[in-house]
Amino acid sequence: MLDPQLMGTSVGQLPRDRLRSIFDGVFDGSWLVADSGLTIYANEAMAALLGSTPDALRGRPITDFLDEALRAEAKGFLARQRIQAGERIDRKSVV
Repeated sequence: MLDPQLMGTSVGQLPRDRLRSIFDGVFDGSWLVADSGLTIYANEAMAALLGSTPDALRGRPITDFLDEALRAEAKGFLARQRIQAGERIDRKSVV
């Protein structure tokens, strides 16, 4: 059920314990990755898929888990994400 108090709230504004309960409450693997490509959080299901633990995944680059072809593609995607994030920040600072 959707929490009316959280409607319109970005993921970055959610309390950490609330996020953890959302991610841990699903059976599917959930992986939260920063614009830098570093793992912020992975639930137990995602860690099991990668043969690891959630604690061991924290801080690791997503590219560690990709083959060579996908690694290059992911690095390009992450670079574009950082550029777009910078553009959003620049627009906000002008206003």
